[in-house]
Amino acid sequence: MKILSELTEIRSILNLKHVDQQFENEQLLDNSDAKSLLKICDRTLYEWRKQNLISYRVIGNKYYYLKSDLLKMKKGK
Repeated sequence: MKILSELTEIRSILNLKHVDQQFENEQLLDNSDAKSLLKICDRTLYEWRKQNLISYRVIGNKYYYLKSDLLKMKKGK
């Protein structure tokens, strides 16, 4: 079971490196950073994802957001 967990973690790291190459000039934010930037709670972020009000990427088991997208959304509030 530990090996599977470690392989999953390695895969997530490799996926992040691949994504970093795709978005070289962009900064990816995780849930915590996105909530801080937008000054919203977990539930709001979840609802926005569910309603497709916010663009996101899933890498491994985590959600990530382009900082530029969040800043545009923040200006539109």
